[in-house]
Amino acid sequence: MKSLAPAMLQRIDLHCHILPGVDDGPQDLDNALGMARMAVADGTGLLVATPHFQPGTWDTTLDQVARAAALFREALQREDIDLELRWAGEVRLGPEVLGRLRRRDLPCLDPDRRFLLLEFPHPEIPPGALYQVELLRLAGYSPVIVHPERNGTIRKRPGALRPFVELGCRFQITAGSLCGEFGSSAQAAARALLERGWVDVIASDGHSFYRRHPVLADGLREATRLVGETAARRLVIDTPRAILEGTLPS
Repeated sequence: MKSLAPAMLQRIDLHCHILPGVDDGPQDLDNALGMARMAVADGTGLLVATPHFQPGTWDTTLDQVARAAALFREALQREDIDLELRWAGEVRLGPEVLGRLRRRDLPCLDPDRRFLLLEFPHPEIPPGALYQVELLRLAGYSPVIVHPERNGTIRKRPGALRPFVELGCRFQITAGSLCGEFGSSAQAAARALLERGWVDVIASDGHSFYRRHPVLADGLREATRLVGETAARRLVIDTPRAILEGTLPS
């Protein structure tokens, strides 16, 4: 995988459901292309397509996502949309993760296959979550836990994330959470995590041209207000780039 050249240092959206017809993102190409145009207009230069990997709900495979991403890249070129597309996946934490761990078919973000997006179930941090994450860490993976501020346990007690911080996990909050799009408790949790220094990435978790848009600017503006311009820039440019290049310490 090539490095990101300085000229390409626009915002990086590390988590977005943009591939048409793969999961609960856009169901047709026009919607997906509309999302891409919206992302570019918002200042995103590189976007990672991250469909759900959740057995029983989304039985997604690596080959399926690779094919969908290749077709979507062709569509972006055909429509002259200046957006670099990469792909990985959003893996739901559960017993099935251990099977994927044994098969080494986790959809990672970087060329060395260390960083992966890991999602808690929304209602709570499930029993055994810390053990499963520890097994991933021991196997050499670096989980990036996505939108923890939207998890029921963490909305009530942001400090519940501390054991995962101590395990060396990274964390991605949703831009919309900082702006109140997922309710006041998710907004408060996102701000608390950001102010504690536990947030590594802000991403859109975009799903559609019509709702849950693939945009970062409003969330970045709020992050800048809370932690300053330099720290906020790291969350949408420097750290996502280091994750994609595999240069971020694990």
